[in-house]
Amino acid sequence: MSHLYRRLPAIACAFVIAGLTAPAQNAPEAPNVAGIFYSTSAGWQRLYEAPADGMTPTGCWFEPCGSHTDFRYIYNGPRSPIQLAERQPSFYVNIGLRPDRHLQQIQVVRLRVRKGYREARYSWDIDTMRGGLTDVTPVTAEYTPTGALMVRPIVALEPGQYVLSLGPIAAKYDFEIQ
Repeated sequence: MSHLYRRLPAIACAFVIAGLTAPAQNAPEAPNVAGIFYSTSAGWQRLYEAPADGMTPTGCWFEPCGSHTDFRYIYNGPRSPIQLAERQPSFYVNIGLRPDRHLQQIQVVRLRVRKGYREARYSWDIDTMRGGLTDVTPVTAEYTPTGALMVRPIVALEPGQYVLSLGPIAAKYDFEIQ
């Protein structure tokens, strides 16, 4: 019994340290439903798909004009309805599948604001048959224990209009950084 009393201070210290390193009780729990969410002080909020109204080529396909062409993806309205104050927002992506093949292509894309609409540019090189969105910010994407992805821009975003792109042919989700 005396060995227990000698270890009591160490046991008490372990409980105090465990209490200091325990996760915050009011940290938002990740949603348990399919969808794309962003983190706020009030918890996770759903991010909705921003369907592009159209895609317009802005270059030509023939060699005399060069070996590449650009496309514009058009999004309605000059501003996104989702306004974020956080310059490096966290996105929780739970879409029911694991996009392993295109994980390196998850991006945050800055949109150009035009009169009454926003646009993203996609540049295509005819010689190499490769293309990609322009004005992108790389992100970190890590799997959570539930199999969802936690996505976060590597650098702080400047104020403006953006889309979260989940791959070359996947849906885009728009938001604004204030």
